[in-house]
Amino acid sequence: MSPIWRATRPRCKVTKRTSKYAGSFQMWNSESFGRKNGDVMTQVFVFDSPVDDGPNRPFPDEIALDPWVLYHGTSGQFEAQIESQGLRCSDPAFTKAELEAVDAIFEALQWNGRTGASRAVLKPFSLGHDFGESSSKPTYFAECAYRAMTFATRDFAGGEAARALRHSFDELWEFINDDGIREPHLLRIRGEAEQRQHFGNCLPGPANPNLSSIKLTLESLTPVRQHARHYWENHPHGVVYAVRFRPSDLEAMKYHSSMGVKCFADILPERLIGKTRIPIDYANPPWLSVDWLELPPFGGIIPALREE
Repeated sequence: MSPIWRATRPRCKVTKRTSKYAGSFQMWNSESFGRKNGDVMTQVFVFDSPVDDGPNRPFPDEIALDPWVLYHGTSGQFEAQIESQGLRCSDPAFTKAELEAVDAIFEALQWNGRTGASRAVLKPFSLGHDFGESSSKPTYFAECAYRAMTFATRDFAGGEAARALRHSFDELWEFINDDGIREPHLLRIRGEAEQRQHFGNCLPGPANPNLSSIKLTLESLTPVRQHARHYWENHPHGVVYAVRFRPSDLEAMKYHSSMGVKCFADILPERLIGKTRIPIDYANPPWLSVDWLELPPFGGIIPALREE
């Protein structure tokens, strides 16, 4: 085991339980971290990547089967801040104006990027869901730990918006610098412009984007790109927090089937009942599908939010 996973304090007894998955076993090493908040003691669980087509479960049953627990995946670089201040929905890493400035470049180019990780995330999710008509964003929670683990990987360091920005800047600079990417697209939009003109339709957009102006705009956004890169470069490991909610919290929460749970209120540190550290090289295995994403069988926060 890498030194990063060795406990700095004595561990509790290792518990070994039989998994319901393919007869495999999983082990949890737990230790107390931080302070006791009221009657809640947060626990640390050490997670090793899934092996033999059977996940090592990120949390034990007493957490995983609690119907009022949700999960938040993030980068280990935020551990100290989260454990002292809680999860704050009022502190987005990037402003709405910064995201809009990058999206405006795609719009000027009449281009959506090369992959599904750039504008395809930036526009509908980072701008549409995170901010909508507001300049602040909610904190997102997953229904189960496995789903939250995606957001604890290095690719998502800094959050979904930071990831979308990293991919967006990389692809936009590839567009500017690579004739093989740029010229086929420009040829296509010029052909479309000629067709529109032929049929008397002047919509939409110029057929010849001003590449010099766009390059200057990209250069002016270098600090935003560096900010997004900073999170990836400083990602030590991932962390998934287990957070226990109460019925009184529902007023500040909203469920979305593809986005998880949005929380529009700050979460105090005493709500963090457990965390699992995720190795820096972890990636969801290809066989890990929704069939593995276990949810508590009865009642709790998700059914309550669906009824809202």
